[in-house]
Amino acid sequence: MEGFFNQNNWFYKLMGLLFDLVILNVITLVVSIPLFTAGSALTALHYCLWRMVRNEEGSILKMYFTVFRENFKQVTPVWLVVLVCALIGAADVYFIAHIQQLAPGLGNSGRMVLIVAFSIMAVVITALVQWYTVLVSRYKNSNAIHLKNAALASLGFFPRTLTMLILVLGTAIGCVIFYGYAVPFVLILGISLPQYCCALVYEPVFKKLDGEESSAGSKK
Repeated sequence: MEGFFNQNNWFYKLMGLLFDLVILNVITLVVSIPLFTAGSALTALHYCLWRMVRNEEGSILKMYFTVFRENFKQVTPVWLVVLVCALIGAADVYFIAHIQQLAPGLGNSGRMVLIVAFSIMAVVITALVQWYTVLVSRYKNSNAIHLKNAALASLGFFPRTLTMLILVLGTAIGCVIFYGYAVPFVLILGISLPQYCCALVYEPVFKKLDGEESSAGSKK
């Protein structure tokens, strides 16, 4: 029994991790309500998550909002472009769903082309945003360099990129399919939990970069 009540055992560590993830999830959702702030919110989330993965202690709220403020001006222009792409994607989804009424001449082959094009766009944008926000949360560089490095990382670490895409897009698709049951999960852990798993995936990459490539940038 003494071991169970020891705050250093696995149970207390797991409960502490889940508690922190719930806090981060709620904060990220609230901060992202205006939509144009979601990019900075995601960047701040990644900063807190990789600190958690490295077991570096600190106030989550203080870290989150400090990084959010520091990166808001840099991330927002890029995020606005992402929102425009999302609107285009939403229009594509609507068109695909009503293709027989809007363009009956296209047929099933035209519908399949649109589905493939939309899927490729969604995968590419998700991969770039994932790596971009991670890079901004860790290094000081221009957006041009961050986007270039995000593209290189997406391809250079493709197995890790694929794993993160499965985690992020898989969670999103699952929540859409089971939306009636997924709402509580989304509110509690729907963003922070899959992104924490992503942090476990990409953290070895940055451990190697931080140790071997001092020119990559100064860590915040």
